[in-house]
Amino acid sequence: MYLVGEPIFGFNENLERYVAPFSQLEQCWNIFNEKPRVRIEKKLAEEYLAIIVALGELGIDFRVILSRPEADKETIDLCRAAHHVKFAGFTPDYSPSTMMFPRDFATTLPKCVLTNPTVRPVTDMKKGWRIIQSPFGEGGRLLSAGDTVLISDRVRLSGQHSRQTMVAEIKEIESSGVTVGMFPPPVSGFYSVRGVADSIGFDDHIDRVACLVRDRLDFPHLIVDHRLHLANVTGETPLSWELIEPGDAIRLLQERFKPLGIQVHEAPPSIVPYSLNLLQFPDRRVLMTSGVPEIEALIGGLVGSKNVITTRCPIRYYPTWKYGGIRCLVVESPDVLFIGP
Repeated sequence: MYLVGEPIFGFNENLERYVAPFSQLEQCWNIFNEKPRVRIEKKLAEEYLAIIVALGELGIDFRVILSRPEADKETIDLCRAAHHVKFAGFTPDYSPSTMMFPRDFATTLPKCVLTNPTVRPVTDMKKGWRIIQSPFGEGGRLLSAGDTVLISDRVRLSGQHSRQTMVAEIKEIESSGVTVGMFPPPVSGFYSVRGVADSIGFDDHIDRVACLVRDRLDFPHLIVDHRLHLANVTGETPLSWELIEPGDAIRLLQERFKPLGIQVHEAPPSIVPYSLNLLQFPDRRVLMTSGVPEIEALIGGLVGSKNVITTRCPIRYYPTWKYGGIRCLVVESPDVLFIGP
């Protein structure tokens, strides 16, 4: 079973600045300027329903999370009446961000569930499954395909602070029987009503710029943004880092992940942000945004074109205004957390 994030479409339009992967900065800036607010909220609802419809057409067993009164009533009614959707109730004291984007609630690996540190499991073992509090329970920091897992080699803390991923955290993930590779932090840029800012930073949600998929022969492939920029941290106190330009970034990833049997691809240019924020199901079918035919063809060449399903409209406003895509909204349910002892 899968969980789908709560249909809450409110957003803060008065932030001093907004953030996007540096490789997607122009796309997000262009979408940012498509206003007024009522149009944005309508578009968010349209994109949400496009994902719901696609999941239904795929025959996926899923539940929509409901926990807060500000959930959009019209969308809930459409889900219930037109799409026969089932719901999963959570109490309002759960972290709102993980209810909207349950990818960051928990990550399911073979016989192991990593929970977001905000989640307080009452046991560390249940029904033969290990339950571990981990920064990689926030699943945007992790990509997985079969027994191959890539994690961000840095973890963002509050504000602009970050730290190196700890050896103990890596070993906890490896203990589930998977092979772990370390993904350098992607570079971010900023935009606002004043335009695109000159300053840059870096992020730890690698699923905003990359996806890891299994091909028809079960080999793993890493696909990364066109013109992906990465950060090379050179000092901790004070923090210092160097910019890795796109050509060097691709070569770095190829060298780093070749021993893991991962083939690295640079995606064609895309006008849709987070176009690699996609889902691959156990039967290898892929759900991704529409509007990116060249990327769709690349993935279809790996998994089979009939196994690539796209949404009825491109998912553009969610990445720009909510910092989320399809993979952020839909996650395999960590069922072991919800069943009795």
